Amino acid sequence: MATRVHGYLDFDIEFNDDLTFLVGINGSGKTSVLRLMQGLLCPSPKMLSQVGCRSAEIICEHEGREISIEVRPLDEGRIELRASGADRPLAFRAWPQSERYLSERDRDSARLSWSRALDSDHPVIRVIRSLPTPMVLGLERRVFEEDEYH
Repeated sequence: MATRVHGYLDFDIEFNDDLTFLVGINGSGKTSVLRLMQGLLCPSPKMLSQVGCRSAEIICEHEGREISIEVRPLDEGRIELRASGADRPLAFRAWPQSERYLSERDRDSARLSWSRALDSDHPVIRVIRSLPTPMVLGLERRVFEEDEYH
């Protein structure tokens, strides 16, 4: 679920276990949905900042329990990331819409802030890293026998 994506779009999508198609006209939010999912599950400050929203949440099922990952912008150009099971949120500076307007010092400071936040042993990062890749991609990893393709 996401609200005020790009300032005007709200959506709530439920993905099927087998296959889900995102269909819509240009500008309807298909790419924004995927970028928000990637931004939440990677996590990616750049993705989350570029899409921009009032809030976004993804709920995954893993090992019999629901795990929620949520992002909300804070004041002063900061973003807060929360995950169920994490005892505190992770806050970091938002990625600027255009880096060319930042001084080199500010750009380096922001990058250092992002890398410290995301490479840390923070509880939110631990929850996100605990999710298996196939669940995110909706793929089953297995070897197919040659005659299964027919």
